[in-house]
Amino acid sequence: MNKRFDLPLVFVSGVYFLIALLLIGTRLFFSLGFVTSNIDIFWTLLVQLLIMGVVPVVAIMIYRRVSDQRSALRGERPAFRGQGSALSTQSSSVQRLASDTDASTPPKNSSLVAQRCSLTTQRCSLISNAFSTLYFKRCSKKIIYLSIAIGALVFLANIAVATFFNALISLTGYTGMPFARTPISDNVLISLVYGLILTAVFPSVFEEITHRGLLIRGYKSLGYIKAIIYSSIMFGLMHSFIQQTFYAFFIGLLLGLLTIFSKSIWPAMIVHFMNNGLSVLMSVTSTYTKTGRAGLGDYFYAFLNIGLNNTFSAFLMLVLFAAVGYAIYKLTRVFIKENLTKDNAFITEAVTDALDKMLKTNVSVRERKEKFLANLFFIATIFLLGFTTVATFIWGIVR
Repeated sequence: MNKRFDLPLVFVSGVYFLIALLLIGTRLFFSLGFVTSNIDIFWTLLVQLLIMGVVPVVAIMIYRRVSDQRSALRGERPAFRGQGSALSTQSSSVQRLASDTDASTPPKNSSLVAQRCSLTTQRCSLISNAFSTLYFKRCSKKIIYLSIAIGALVFLANIAVATFFNALISLTGYTGMPFARTPISDNVLISLVYGLILTAVFPSVFEEITHRGLLIRGYKSLGYIKAIIYSSIMFGLMHSFIQQTFYAFFIGLLLGLLTIFSKSIWPAMIVHFMNNGLSVLMSVTSTYTKTGRAGLGDYFYAFLNIGLNNTFSAFLMLVLFAAVGYAIYKLTRVFIKENLTKDNAFITEAVTDALDKMLKTNVSVRERKEKFLANLFFIATIFLLGFTTVATFIWGIVR
């Protein structure tokens, strides 16, 4: 079985603990008023692009680089260079080309060109390996279309789940906390593009890189079920906002399932984008209070409010959301069947991993230490993110 892209659990837990610390530090930085203008843009660049995008990718590249260096010191073939032999061949051919094409070039310059080309190919290999580790794998058109449909239905189901959970926490006296973005312009089109970039594109890419890429890859060693559940818990708590934690957890379960069965992060990104994008669309096009003219969002939310009029309307709305849930279930089954039909390696890999755990009896001291550190990082991360989430809940009650 090819485990070239697997990551140690202790490494993944440590990197995500670092991400959690950076997230909390960034929240404190913004809450203390150090940034007073263009908050949405700075927040997105810092949290989405830098913390959840650059940090995990660079961490994987460093880990692969160190692993290759250790393998070289032991006289072994680099274990993680995704195109090892091909890159070696490419480097040697570049070196021959540099020495043969220009006879007047001094040998010293020729060697320098070859070294630079070799470094470039090594860096490209590390980047390629990092993205392969994060499940960047091409999908068929059918999988893409299924993901778009699932994403649209998830948006509707998400409304029902969020409404139910918010009703529960309101019984405790929780009054809620506003978290909507401030429109950048009175122009609907400009506000829509602005909202889609900051609320749909960036989160769907970088949050998925961290949770369905990094965490699923690392937690996979614990088993697929635990990988999905643990990454979903982190995904829910990462928002550090009690109103979002519950439905983010359930969406995370579905996204993890799609990622594992497709072995690609693209379906999760598409579903995530559709959910956030449709939310932005409905919010931006709710223009009645500003212009006196009803927009798409106004009609949509008016339709949802029908369920609040009487018991019969509420029953019809419940049936509608149940139908949405059933449609998500059926489409997800088609999605899984489509991937299993094309690649039965998923079942083989799951069975082999389970057998390896059953047959493995001797655990080294190093493995025990790594397991202890991984558990420590996991518990510390849960505590930090859970504490900030509970704090928003308490603040929503006492404020």
